Amino acid sequence: MITVATYGRGGSSARVRIHDWLDYLGVTDAESYSYLGLADNSFTTLGKNLSKVFAAERSLRSLAKRGTDDTLLMSREASPLSNGRLESRILRSSRFSVYDFDDAIFHNAAPFPYSLYPKGKVWERSVRSADHVLAGNDYLAEEAAKYSSSVQIMPSCVHPDDYVQKQHYDLNEKLTLAWMGSPATEPFLDALAGPLMRLNQEIPLRLRIISRGRRSFGALDEIVDRVDWQADTFGSQLADADAGLMPLPDTQFTRGKCAYKLLQYGAAALPVIGSPVGVNRNVLGQLGGLSASNADEWESAIRSLFASTSAERRGMGEQARFGVDRGFSFRAWAPQWAAAVRL
Repeated sequence: MITVATYGRGGSSARVRIHDWLDYLGVTDAESYSYLGLADNSFTTLGKNLSKVFAAERSLRSLAKRGTDDTLLMSREASPLSNGRLESRILRSSRFSVYDFDDAIFHNAAPFPYSLYPKGKVWERSVRSADHVLAGNDYLAEEAAKYSSSVQIMPSCVHPDDYVQKQHYDLNEKLTLAWMGSPATEPFLDALAGPLMRLNQEIPLRLRIISRGRRSFGALDEIVDRVDWQADTFGSQLADADAGLMPLPDTQFTRGKCAYKLLQYGAAALPVIGSPVGVNRNVLGQLGGLSASNADEWESAIRSLFASTSAERRGMGEQARFGVDRGFSFRAWAPQWAAAVRL
């Protein structure tokens, strides 16, 4: 198998959609192309690594020219400097190619200078060129089906055994609410500033942000505890929190999100609270989570969690863990994924 992704293992999409699967299934001989091998392909990063950029572009064009008789699996894009033609050539040159995506890339309106390389065009050309398409949810699959006759839903999965499971459901001295994600999605937390600051006047609380980000949240900073996301520790950083949060604005882009944060919280047996946007609505139902669509509902949901009994919170956590294991784990989806990529 050959895998192609714009990020290395440090990039969440490449890790979740490719590398975690290969690790779980014990595939050790895959030939991997990951551009710079980093989690960041900003123009600043590219400018600092020009020799690697030229090498990556040459390598990808060589792959497109020689092709492969093996399965080629591509996640999102091959090059951050492409308009989609390179991805199309790589996919078409392979005996069997699979294009995988987990975001509404077709609605991603990037600012200048990233708009010089429109991601929507890269996505469309890739979907048209692949023999088979894997989409993270039904919303994404419906869009892909406009350009491909071979589309399959493949949710972003977690391996529950990688997470330390919550054991005690008595509340912390200060209510501890966890959020895990990337720097790019940290701005979604801004919508919680008002509710959390109001609640903190009555219910002392802490917001634990597990991320590689460094941004300020303004007044919210006084209750924020930052924890650096690390590949070897993230699975143990949730279990002593009281609940996991996943706020999302309702936009065309966020409706394509794959509820991965909720699944991570559920794997750790945390009660979950999330915005019922896109697939989140379905996942919250399966995990027994609380829904919140606006500031008042977020405040009410957190109050409800605080007022619940330890037994009730345990029931929420255990239902979340069970829902993840049954519907969104590698165990549950391994046969389908292996068949889709012809392992």
